[in-house]
Amino acid sequence: MKRHYLIYTILGLSLLTFLVLFSISEKQKRSYEEYLSSELSSQIADISQATLYNLGTLKDVIEEGRLTEASAGELEYCFHDIAYVTQDVSGMGLQLGILKESLDEVVSINADYAEFFMKLKFDGDEIVLTEEQISTLKMMEKLMQEYVKVVKETLLYTGEIGENYVLSGFSDYYTAEKGITDDYWIKLLKGFQRVTNSSYSLY
Repeated sequence: MKRHYLIYTILGLSLLTFLVLFSISEKQKRSYEEYLSSELSSQIADISQATLYNLGTLKDVIEEGRLTEASAGELEYCFHDIAYVTQDVSGMGLQLGILKESLDEVVSINADYAEFFMKLKFDGDEIVLTEEQISTLKMMEKLMQEYVKVVKETLLYTGEIGENYVLSGFSDYYTAEKGITDDYWIKLLKGFQRVTNSSYSLY
């Protein structure tokens, strides 16, 4: 009888230990998923708002025919964001097996755009753009128009063209309600990939 009691006790403790470990594991899994969802929504907010900002700024610069050093720095920063945040997020998609191919063309073209602004020389606060430079900016503007269409079609919360801020509901919606398991971010990346081609390349 004592032996049976001992066996039942051991089995009971084993089951309790398993349940405790399972509960901890599930809690850790949820915490990790929530962390990734928050990081992901922040990165998607960055690249989506960068396209909106770039489009508005490029339109203004092309119309004026002049570019300030401050605007050049902001455009460089935003194109850099689009390139390398896209690279990071698409890399995660590839690791998870959700994306089947990398977004090399999106990354390289936008990285080249960032480099274009980085290499501009300013004697004062602004420069008058040459016809060749305006033509280049028009090409960038055209690609940003395509990206903004993708952003507007894919995301529920987006800012205004020319603005670089994230709407207050974005984080709550895409972190808490959608999360990393939702495919909104994959749709955005695939949209960027679909509209990007070599005709937008600087070289």
